Amino acid sequence: MVPDLLFQVLFSIVPALPRAALGPVARATSRLEYGLSRGRRDAVLSNLAHIARTGHPSLSDSHSRERAARSIFACYHRFLLEYFAQGSLDARALDTRFRFRGMETLYRALEGGRGAVLSMPHIGNWELAGV
Repeated sequence: MVPDLLFQVLFSIVPALPRAALGPVARATSRLEYGLSRGRRDAVLSNLAHIARTGHPSLSDSHSRERAARSIFACYHRFLLEYFAQGSLDARALDTRFRFRGMETLYRALEGGRGAVLSMPHIGNWELAGV
């Protein structure tokens, strides 16, 4: 019941935030979670330590892993805020965020009546692909 209420509140509040506020809010909430959620923090640091043992050069010391863990938390919080804000996006807002190039190639492939396979990079919030 509490998680449902929290989701309803977030889906109501976050879309009202200015887009420029999402980054600072994500950084603030991620710092709060990072400090208060020892289990999640330790899990991320443990995963990064495992990656470091495989020889990843930028994770060789604990300070680097700590910085990476904080960045992971911040990225995740940004994703969450974008997810909660997506309800406020209309077609015009989506058009300003996404550009499609080479669509003629896709249309040409579809003209054959056999469909087409698309391969695209994952950049940003994948949840927006369903909007």
